[in-house]
Amino acid sequence: MKYTIYNTSTGVIRKALSVNPPLTITDRLREGEAYLEGVYSPGAYKVVDGAPVSTKQDYVPTAEEMRSIREGMLRSCDWTQGIDSPLTDYKLMFLIMNYGKT
Repeated sequence: MKYTIYNTSTGVIRKALSVNPPLTITDRLREGEAYLEGVYSPGAYKVVDGAPVSTKQDYVPTAEEMRSIREGMLRSCDWTQGIDSPLTDYKLMFLIMNYGKT
């Protein structure tokens, strides 16, 4: 059987292990520890109210990082500069109307 041992006061997982008879999981526990059935990675989980909870947080980029990503995507596609771009005629009309030439 596979188990995960954790600290009951902090929820920090000490280790995941398999226990085969004649040993039991309680033979492996230290003072202040409890166990869960199943394997939960010490770095990826902690135990809250007796249940495993992921400690990984979704990364949210900053506005500056998002702007940089957006600019890179725009540079790589350069869609508005293509001959077949529907904005090309609009740009030409805009230039003629505002500057009288192309």
